[in-house]
Amino acid sequence: MSLGYIGYCKKIDEDSDAVMYAYSGVNLNDPNSDLDAEKAYDGELFILKKSILELPRTKHKQLTEYIDWTSDAIESGVAIVLQPCKNAFIRSPYNPSGIDYIAYRCLHKIFKRFYQENTFPEKEWFIQ
Repeated sequence: MSLGYIGYCKKIDEDSDAVMYAYSGVNLNDPNSDLDAEKAYDGELFILKKSILELPRTKHKQLTEYIDWTSDAIESGVAIVLQPCKNAFIRSPYNPSGIDYIAYRCLHKIFKRFYQENTFPEKEWFIQ
């Protein structure tokens, strides 16, 4: 039985070209995971803003399209992990892109908020 995963991200910079987030989290299933690093914000995510703003909404008002956006952005290099957080880990097959699971889930939350509100959130988090 899985104990769960927690992740946090906050916007640290935004301009007309890009958005940068600091992120951190913890894998509660890993006894070596540093619980004090949970809100350390020691990892960095980078998103090319223009590429996201231009994404078409092909599934009219269907709120799952942000999941495709996230995967496409990672695979095309539009959303990248500049610096993995201290508790970074790969969880496949749930993450075919091969990036840190905490970063992956934070990007999902960022893209979902952008999809719904057309703005990049100041902060996001998940518990799973």
